[in-house]
Amino acid sequence: MMDAVDTIVHGLRSLLRLNPDVFRRTFRRGQVFNNETRGIQCDREPLVPWVHGRTILAHLHNVNFTGITGPVTFDPLTGRRSQYRLDVMALRFDAELRKVIITHFNFKRLTYVYFERLYTVDVVPPICYSFFLGLK
Repeated sequence: MMDAVDTIVHGLRSLLRLNPDVFRRTFRRGQVFNNETRGIQCDREPLVPWVHGRTILAHLHNVNFTGITGPVTFDPLTGRRSQYRLDVMALRFDAELRKVIITHFNFKRLTYVYFERLYTVDVVPPICYSFFLGLK
C-alpha cells in the first residue's frame, strides 16, 4: 500500500514540476471541471474520460524509486509494474501463517499451491481504472 501511495506522489510531483498550472482550469472556485463541463459524469454515454487521465498515467509509468517492496518501475509497453517479487501469505484457523507457492501468474489468472492443493483464480482488473484513464 505504501509503495502505491508513493507512486502516485512521485507521479504527480513529476507532472507539477513540469507544468505547475496543469490543474488551474480543472479546479476553479471549489468545483471540478472536465473538458469545460462542471463535474465528472460517470454515467454519461458516451463516457468522457478525465481530461488529465492520460497525462497522469504517463507520469505514473515513468516513476522510478526504491520502495519498501523493492524497486518500483513500470514496463513501458504494458504499463504494469516490473522487477518486483510478491509473497502471498495465507492463514487458516487450524494452522500457522504460511507462504503460498505461486506456480503461475499472468495478470488474468493466478495458479497457486496451498496446503498441498492446487488452486486457480481469475484476476479481474478494475473496470473503472481503464475508463477513468480513457483506455476503453
